[in-house]
Amino acid sequence: MNLGRLRMLDEVARHGTLAGAADALSFTPAAVSQSMSRLEAEVGAVLLVRSSRGVQLTEAGQVLLGHARRILAEVHAAEAELGALDDLGAGTLRLGSFPTATQTLTARALAIFRERHPRIVVRLVDDEPHNNLVRLDEGQLDLALVFAVDDRPLGVDYYGRAVCRAEAVAVEELFQDHYVVVVPADDALSDRPVRIDDLRDQPLIGRPATPGMGVLAAACRARGFEPRFNDYYCPDYQGVRALVAAGEGLAIVPTMAVVRPLPGVATRRLEDLPLRRRVLLARAAGGPQTPAAVEMSRVLRAMAATL
Repeated sequence: MNLGRLRMLDEVARHGTLAGAADALSFTPAAVSQSMSRLEAEVGAVLLVRSSRGVQLTEAGQVLLGHARRILAEVHAAEAELGALDDLGAGTLRLGSFPTATQTLTARALAIFRERHPRIVVRLVDDEPHNNLVRLDEGQLDLALVFAVDDRPLGVDYYGRAVCRAEAVAVEELFQDHYVVVVPADDALSDRPVRIDDLRDQPLIGRPATPGMGVLAAACRARGFEPRFNDYYCPDYQGVRALVAAGEGLAIVPTMAVVRPLPGVATRRLEDLPLRRRVLLARAAGGPQTPAAVEMSRVLRAMAATL
């Protein structure tokens, strides 16, 4: 089977449309359609069902996709092992990060890395940790910054669904990012540390499924009250702080999310609950690392040590 067509099948499955796959691969939709028809002829089975809303994989398509992704991961591992025989003169690094890490750590790490290795092409994917763990497992990334919280296993998304096997990735802890309380600047709580009992009857921005909030909810229940989450879904912590400034409630967020000042809010320590998330450096388990990934790991470790 043609490796390029297997890659194309993978992109079609990810995007759900021929146009989306074509855009990702810098092809025309007609070229993608023609390649998929050739792949179907090659394997002797119908792989895609086309409709006005996009494409769906048939049962045969799903079977082939599973094999294709394993083949592509093996090809990437071979490329990485061969690349490890070379030096850092040229090559590509595929790096994953999550928004607060990108704002406080990854952006500066990229600047340092580019200064040291200007010929290395870096491709950054800024996304939620569980999505980048999947990319690591499927061989789409070399390295990723992710985080883990005590109330959710690694590889589980924000809806409690397991999307990646924990054993598929190898992780090392870089540092711990403690949670703090964001309150309106004119609130009575703005001039002192906040305790769990202070949250009684306070509206809290977010949902119990927000990372770390399960631990907070359990601590509140231990004090005899149920936390009043307003059920807002706002994955951008800067947006969460803006909602606090607008009077929508208090927020419990990681320290990395409050590095930059924001008018109208104050940040206070959560006095009697050591709520934290662990920031991790992750890679696919078992495979070799490219020299570029090894060097970026060094840069990230050094920077994490200074935080």
